[in-house]
Amino acid sequence: LYHLQDAGLSCPEEEMTRPVIGLLEKKAWACLILMGIGLAVFYPLLDAGVIDLDDTPMIRSLADPDRQHFYKKLFFPADTPRYYRPLLMASFILDAGIWQLEYSGYHLTNILIHLASALIFYLICRGFFLHGSAGADRYRQVPFFLALTFLVHPLCVESVAWISGRTDLMSAFFVLAGFLFYRSDLRLKAVFTGVCFLLGLLCKENALFLAPAVMLHAGCAGSASDGKKAGVARAAVWAAVLSAPMAVYLFMRFSGPFLFKKVVQAGPVAIK
Repeated sequence: LYHLQDAGLSCPEEEMTRPVIGLLEKKAWACLILMGIGLAVFYPLLDAGVIDLDDTPMIRSLADPDRQHFYKKLFFPADTPRYYRPLLMASFILDAGIWQLEYSGYHLTNILIHLASALIFYLICRGFFLHGSAGADRYRQVPFFLALTFLVHPLCVESVAWISGRTDLMSAFFVLAGFLFYRSDLRLKAVFTGVCFLLGLLCKENALFLAPAVMLHAGCAGSASDGKKAGVARAAVWAAVLSAPMAVYLFMRFSGPFLFKKVVQAGPVAIK
C-alpha cells in the first residue's frame, strides 16, 4: 500500500475503506457510531435483573411508596457516615420513583451515564490530538478508537452491569466533564470545573483525582518559553479554584451533626 502511495497510485482496498474512515473523523458521526456500538453492546443488560451485590433491599426500600425521603438529611447527614455519596443515592431515589421495581430501568440509567462519559472522553481526546497538533492529520481516527476502548473496556463494563457500581460511573462522568470544561475556552470554565468537581465528590471520593490532573496539566501545558515559574503559578491558581468546592464538600459531609443537633432549652427554675 505504501509503495503504491509513493508511486502516486491508489489501492482498491483503500478506496473502499476511505468513506468509512472518513466518518470516524467527523465529530457528529463518530459520536453517533459510539452511541450505536454502546447500545448494541450493553442492550442485554436490560434483562440482567439483579444480584445480591446490587443491594436489592436498598432498591426495594427506596421504591416503597410509603417511605419519605428527606434530601436535607441525605446531603447533611446527622451522623458522620462511612460512605458519603448523597448524589448517588439521589439518583437511586429518582430511579425508584420512575421505575419502581423494574430493574431494567436502573440498568438503563447506568448505560446512559456510561455512554455520556464515553462521548465526553472522545471530545477530550479530540482536543489533545486534533487541536494545535502539527501532525493532526495522522491522528484523526485516534480519538474515536480511544473512546471506543474506554466504552467497551472490561474494567468499565463491570461498573455498567452492576447497578450499585453507578457510583464509579457518576464520579467518572463528572471528572471527565470537569476536565472538558477546564480544557475549554469558556469564560466561566473555572466555575463549571469547580461545580463538576463538587458533584463528582458527592458521588464518590475518587473524584478527587480531578484536582491533581488539572494542576498537573496546567503546570505543563504552557510553551517552553514560559518557564517553570509560570507553570507553577498556573497550577497554584487552579489549586485555589478547586479548593473552594473541596471546602464545600467537607462542610456538607461533616456539618450534619451540628445542623441537626437538638438545642435543649432550660425551663424556668423555681427560686425558694
